[in-house]
Amino acid sequence: MEVRQLHAPRTGGTALAWALRGTRVKRCGHAKRLVDLDPTDRVVTTVRDPVDRFASTWGWLRRTGCAVRSPEELLAASRYVVGPHLDLLRSQSWWLGPPALLHRRALWIGRTEHLDEDLPHVFETVGVPTEWVNRRVAGAGNDTADLTLPGAGAPVAIRRHASLTPDLAERLRAINPLDVEIHHLAMELRSAWRERLDTRGGNAA
Repeated sequence: MEVRQLHAPRTGGTALAWALRGTRVKRCGHAKRLVDLDPTDRVVTTVRDPVDRFASTWGWLRRTGCAVRSPEELLAASRYVVGPHLDLLRSQSWWLGPPALLHRRALWIGRTEHLDEDLPHVFETVGVPTEWVNRRVAGAGNDTADLTLPGAGAPVAIRRHASLTPDLAERLRAINPLDVEIHHLAMELRSAWRERLDTRGGNAA
């Protein structure tokens, strides 16, 4: 059995991968899906509300010079996307599988919005030291460049989110029902898991 990190894009997986460097957790990057792994493998991963994830994808594409002019246009065009941007627009469930299967195979499922405060707890789950220096802020309105990255200089504030209309948000949740379920699963598991840590005298906040 191996412990592997599954990484759906725009969910904070890069921050998690940097935090888990040097541990027994093997990073899959975007190359592996849950269905590709050995049935005995266990996984850690992060998930994100599909609306927030789409907003993050839109912001990233704008920063990289994408010609699409609005989030609505991006959604309309998403069914025709091919090439390197396709992974950004796939559902999280494409990587992580249906909620029931993910639940059975997961050691830990984090939510992007709670990743920074929960990192010490994923360390405990996979049995590694819990020291963590927070240099990359996942899921925030602004981000700070990770100072350990090659070539990184002073911290740089980067806008990460766009505002989506309520109608677009409703449409995104309607076309990504499994992603909504997976996000809710992560919330339920987080509550139960932190309660167990409190019971054992853990350091859950």
